[in-house]
Amino acid sequence: IATSLRHVFGKGAVIEAADGQSALDYIRNNPCDLLITDISMPEMDGLELTKAVKALNPNIKVILNSALPNIDFESTGADATMGKKATGKDLLSKIEEMGFTP
Repeated sequence: IATSLRHVFGKGAVIEAADGQSALDYIRNNPCDLLITDISMPEMDGLELTKAVKALNPNIKVILNSALPNIDFESTGADATMGKKATGKDLLSKIEEMGFTP
């Protein structure tokens, strides 16, 4: 996903983190407009990460990526969810719907 997004948005616009805690540490020290995260991650899962990020900055938009059915993403503060079977085109459409354009 990150590689595809770099082609669309530019090399410096997309940052990857190895786990939820690393992502949170990055966001604490760097401006961020959009977080795309998996729910299942080591150190801190995507649900915990979403809550922590929204507590830091409620204006950051969050897309949760999950294979789990029936996730109540709104209760986590996430702005949207994507299934694991979503295509890159689906993700790009969701990002554009949220107001981000290449």
